[in-house]
Amino acid sequence: MEIWCIDDLAVTAGDSGKKVTAMKQITNYTKPASDPDGVIAFGTGGYPGDVSNDGCSTIGGTIFIHDASNGAPGSWSWPGHMDSLIPSKTPTSFFSSVAADQKTLDAISLEMIKPKNNPANILQLIIAPDAVAVSSVNEPPPYCDADKNSIAKAQQAGAPNVTSVETTHGVIRSMWDAPFMYVTAVPNRVCYFDQEARNVYAQEFPSSHNAGVALKYVIPYFVSAIAQ
Repeated sequence: MEIWCIDDLAVTAGDSGKKVTAMKQITNYTKPASDPDGVIAFGTGGYPGDVSNDGCSTIGGTIFIHDASNGAPGSWSWPGHMDSLIPSKTPTSFFSSVAADQKTLDAISLEMIKPKNNPANILQLIIAPDAVAVSSVNEPPPYCDADKNSIAKAQQAGAPNVTSVETTHGVIRSMWDAPFMYVTAVPNRVCYFDQEARNVYAQEFPSSHNAGVALKYVIPYFVSAIAQ
């Protein structure tokens, strides 16, 4: 297993294109070896809706990427994959098996810790076969409007269950055509980053910790699923 952090490779300042350039260091490093057997994108992101899921973690496989700049010069895109649901090669049985394992879900919840601001009533792992992560790339401010627009476009494309709004998940998904899952730590609701998470260590740390707990428990499921 290899663990890479994009922020360790480059100062991207949120620029989607710079993230792709940084990740080429990973693909060049692993050559001439084959593509990875599986890819996990891990990061913080917002959860849509007014009800707080702050402190929860979400896991899914499908990605929806929208260019929030509407094709501005220099913007990054993944040709042939924008504005459409991109399924994962991870068997859907992986997501449904974890979602049905109440013992594992309870164990995850037991190790989660509350963030400082507006924590969810129940800290839990939210995982489903139909879960979708929306990646709003090349995003100009105001970010709230761009994110809401990207969510709406995903729903119009048939996304039944948006559980994550996070740019980098989509960028990572574009790099390899391998079994994939995203793991999102949720420190804030979509459009409430400034009020709930910005520069609040006691918000970001618990949320990231909780997602790490969830990943620890589901890794054996993921390895088993992609090895078949």
